[in-house]
Amino acid sequence: MMIEVEETGIAFAVRLCGTQSALARLIKHTPQAVQRWMAAGKPSKVGCKLIALALGGKVTRAQLDPDLFGPLVSV
Repeated sequence: MMIEVEETGIAFAVRLCGTQSALARLIKHTPQAVQRWMAAGKPSKVGCKLIALALGGKVTRAQLDPDLFGPLVSV
């Protein structure tokens, strides 16, 4: 029996970039900052903005931190 685990927004962003270091370079932050965000399950408020902008909408702020930016709403 497999248990499905929902991927966090930050994990999705890292997967899109290939590595934590690649995401860090893209947003001009340290790999350690990205690692901390991975451990926390979400980036900082500034990190959310930088990631969303750098990835051109492939991941949204709401996906990165639904507690801060609200849950995704389907229309």
